[in-house]
Amino acid sequence: MKKLLLAVAAPLMLLASCIKEDSVKFHGIEDIQISVGSTVAINAVVSVENSSCSKITFSDAMFYLTDPSGNEIAVLTVPEELVLPKKSTTSVTIPFRIKLTNPLAALSLIKDIERQAPRILVTGSTKLKAGALKKKYEVNKLPLSGFISIFGDDIKNLPENLQMI
Repeated sequence: MKKLLLAVAAPLMLLASCIKEDSVKFHGIEDIQISVGSTVAINAVVSVENSSCSKITFSDAMFYLTDPSGNEIAVLTVPEELVLPKKSTTSVTIPFRIKLTNPLAALSLIKDIERQAPRILVTGSTKLKAGALKKKYEVNKLPLSGFISIFGDDIKNLPENLQMI
C-alpha cells in the first residue's frame, strides 16, 4: 500500500515543484482596445512570462466591480480560456466582456479613471490549470488600481493606452 501511495504521490510532487507561485509574471499592458456595441468589450494585450515547465490555462474568469458602499457597477468576464505555453514569454490578448449594471457610475469611472480607480473594488475569481493541478484564484475587494497592477502596469499609464474601436 505504501508503494502505491508513493507511486501516485511522487509525480504529483514533481509537478508541484515545477510550478511555483512566481511562475507567471506579467510585464505590462501593451495595448487596450475598447469596442462598444450591444456589449462592451475590452481587449487588453498583456506581456506575460510562464517560467514553469507546464502550460498554464486560465478559465472561468468573472469579476465584479463595486463602489465602496458595495453597489455593483459592472461584471467583467473572460469568455474563453487563456493558454500560456510552458517556458515562454508572450503577448496574450485578454478579451474582457463587460455588463454594465450601473452605467452612470461606469461613465464617471471612465471620465476620471486615475482618481476613481482606488475607490472601485474588484471581487471575483479565475481557475488555473497546470498539468494535473487545478486551483481557483480569488480577489476580494481589491482596488481597481491594484487589480491593474497585477498585470504589471499602473493606472496612470492607461489613458495613453486606450483606443476606441
